[in-house]
Amino acid sequence: MRMKQMLGDEYPAFLNIYRQFPTIGIRVNRLKITPDELLSLLPYDLKPIPWTEDGFLVSGDLRPGKNPYYAAGLYYVQDPSAMAVSVLMNPQPGERILDLSAAPGGKSTHIASIMRNRGILVANDTNPARVKSLAKNIERWGAKNVVITNETPKRLSEKFGVFFDKVLVDALCSGEGTFRKDSVARRKWSPEFVERCSLRQDGILHHAAKLVRLGGVLVYATCTFAPQENEGSVLRFLDNHPNFRLLEAPQFDGFDSGKPEWINKSKGSDVVKDCVRLWPHRFSGEGHFIALMKKVELQEIEPVLVSEEHDEKYPTEERTLFESFVSEACLSSAFSEMKMSLKGTYLYGIPEGLPDIRGLRVVHWGWWLGTMRKKRFVPSHALAMGLDPKDVKSVIPLSLSNPDTLRFLRGEVLPSKGRDGWTLVTLDGYPLGWGKRVNGRLKSHTPKWLRWI
Repeated sequence: MRMKQMLGDEYPAFLNIYRQFPTIGIRVNRLKITPDELLSLLPYDLKPIPWTEDGFLVSGDLRPGKNPYYAAGLYYVQDPSAMAVSVLMNPQPGERILDLSAAPGGKSTHIASIMRNRGILVANDTNPARVKSLAKNIERWGAKNVVITNETPKRLSEKFGVFFDKVLVDALCSGEGTFRKDSVARRKWSPEFVERCSLRQDGILHHAAKLVRLGGVLVYATCTFAPQENEGSVLRFLDNHPNFRLLEAPQFDGFDSGKPEWINKSKGSDVVKDCVRLWPHRFSGEGHFIALMKKVELQEIEPVLVSEEHDEKYPTEERTLFESFVSEACLSSAFSEMKMSLKGTYLYGIPEGLPDIRGLRVVHWGWWLGTMRKKRFVPSHALAMGLDPKDVKSVIPLSLSNPDTLRFLRGEVLPSKGRDGWTLVTLDGYPLGWGKRVNGRLKSHTPKWLRWI
């Protein structure tokens, strides 16, 4: 048995973990709230996570994903070990970052929080169904600088070239680290599946390398224990890409190093000690592996392929419709410095510096502001979640104890006095979604996918 051989004396403790319920973690949305503010709102017993002050372990048999504060985008439910990936990546405001396998959005929302809506985050996933979940989580998060694509790594590398400061490959893997909570991963596993995953990872990393600028960092992460997919994938990549150097990752309580002794030793294999492994029996989280690789020189020809100029199509008629909505519902200063572009019937706030990426399958081109309908503009849920309530003219404040909060999230019509028109509904001061008041009745415009309570 591989795990018994790998872990030795630690194997009984590791095995015992699988007799326990999976751990639950939540991560604060810094775009909306501070950790202290969230702690004052939530009724849960929360314990800090060593590698991020934004993350907490949730004790007890609770369902934090069914709390209205979750619908308000104040936090994300995420495995504590997975939070370590974005922490080690260390994204910075103003950078260009690509999350190559982003769905359902855990790491992308974390990166977006750290970037503070400055720079460009391209969140991509190859799976058309999963990219929909990604888009929903980005909407709920209120991030304004995220472009969502549904492309292959090869097509992205051919379009962008060496455009990004940091690229995250959260690789599709055999999922051994998720067996405690994922029955599908358990059923799919086989030695042959591990082999197929490692071959696929080699191909993804090859194209990802072409997207990293000189001096940029390629972050490789999996949720498996298999050395072939972890240390093995890193060594094969470095052998084939000598212009990358493995970086020593910062250390936190609960981290373990990479294990060169678990793969076929070759010259230079000791370098994988600089990788990070996370074990469920050493800390309350699932299994993870992380490697940071810096591009230290360019290959012979590695240009930035995309144009720096984005085509900003914004016809006069649609501009007038949006300005009419703003005049009715918002303060114009909220959009004064924003570049806007109409894509089909969708109006977007375009991230500063976004190049021309026409030809790619783009799901969202930035902050989705709303949709142009016949002679009117309909604001999006993403717009509601990204606005500061102080920039909205009509606001209906609700609280967690108010029964109208759940009624609004269920899509029910509420009695409401006031001027007809679009109104932002808030939960304890945080945006929850749009309502439209007509003749003393407020119709909820929360999207159907959010009506889960």
